[in-house]
Amino acid sequence: MRAKNLLAILIAVVCVSNLAFGQIIANPEDSADQEIEVHVNPAIAVIATGALVPQAVATGRFDVTAYFTVEANTEAVNMYVMASNLYKGDSAASIYQIPVVGAGAKVAVGLSMHGTGNVGNEVGGAGDNFLEWDGQGLGTDNLNGMDALTTVTGLFESGDNGTFSHPVNVTVTYDQEDYELPVGWYSGWIRLVAVAQPDIVTGGGGTAGR
Repeated sequence: MRAKNLLAILIAVVCVSNLAFGQIIANPEDSADQEIEVHVNPAIAVIATGALVPQAVATGRFDVTAYFTVEANTEAVNMYVMASNLYKGDSAASIYQIPVVGAGAKVAVGLSMHGTGNVGNEVGGAGDNFLEWDGQGLGTDNLNGMDALTTVTGLFESGDNGTFSHPVNVTVTYDQEDYELPVGWYSGWIRLVAVAQPDIVTGGGGTAGR
């Protein structure tokens, strides 16, 4: 009985070996395909390109517009704005300042840099392309050493399909209300923060990171 079992095992081994060997020698050329895939992560770049500032001011309110470009490989981005007071002599220690005022910052998304003629707009929040200050007092936030205000975050979507590539103009209001403010140059900062949001296409819920 043991001999029969051993013989059966040996025959099976020989058959398997012949099958494998036969597959190798029967095909002088062979191939196989292995699928591979990689995931492209969200990427974004924000570049400051200049500003429109009054050459001189006396008293009263005036607007300053800072120019940026935002390029992302996603169709939507979350954006918020920070703006500091204007300090005499570019010194954050100076007591002479022109404060940022108003309800918030206007954000205008211009024509697509892909040449499609499309613009972009705020699609989350109020949807009015205006980002309100987040309600915290001036001095709570700091921008390059200067007291600053920060807006709420707004979700903006491009009119293009799949990417966001636009100039973005940010307008902030200041008020020079001190009739005895010393003459000279007053300077500060406006910052635009943008975070790519791919989930607007896939249906997920992205966050701004703030």
